[in-house]
Amino acid sequence: MQKGFEDLLRLDIPGLPPGEWVAPGVFVTENRIAIEGFDARDSVKELERLGAAMEPVFVDIETTGLCGGRNLFFLAGVGQPSGETLVVKQYFLTDPSCEKIFLQAFGEAIPGNAGFVSYNGKSFDLPFIASRMRMASVRKTWRQTGHLDLLEIARRFWRDRLPNCRLGTVESRILGVVRDEEDVPGRDIPQLYADYLAEGDASMLKGVFYHNLIDITSLARMQMRVALEFRGGKA
Repeated sequence: MQKGFEDLLRLDIPGLPPGEWVAPGVFVTENRIAIEGFDARDSVKELERLGAAMEPVFVDIETTGLCGGRNLFFLAGVGQPSGETLVVKQYFLTDPSCEKIFLQAFGEAIPGNAGFVSYNGKSFDLPFIASRMRMASVRKTWRQTGHLDLLEIARRFWRDRLPNCRLGTVESRILGVVRDEEDVPGRDIPQLYADYLAEGDASMLKGVFYHNLIDITSLARMQMRVALEFRGGKA
């Protein structure tokens, strides 16, 4: 039987970052990242033909892989601009039995007219989200007005300058982003979530939250950089 909301609150999961419970099994943390010169909507005119839209929603998810026998996403970062600030909300599935409620809460975080910005999201993130929602019988509540997949653009601009077009490579070589030591490799994330489920201590996921947050902020920085490239400017 699925745990009730009060039961989940009484679990008092240690190690959770500052945030709030928004539904049974769904914990949300928010970060506000100031980015100098950031104006996601201003770059739309340069990038509209590549999928950019006036309501940019920066999205990145972390999945369980095959750990635990079924592949679902347990952490979803959703970034939206507010002036020169990027507001990032991270939706965390604390209990896989609450996946349907988690998907509903995540869906409600997406604005009605969503212009997604992702890194390989056309091939992975958005189809994966749609598949999980379909399997859980959760109805999509947004209308997709665009999708700017920055991996496609990275390959177009920097394939010949970089050893590969992984987001981490673009961050360090093009954007000048240096991740803290608390970051964890993406390949380790599924096992860390499995360990969390076994031990009930969210502190081991600190690096996962950080990894997801930096992924989201790097999408915003990269959109700015790409717009400058289209204008013929220097970043």
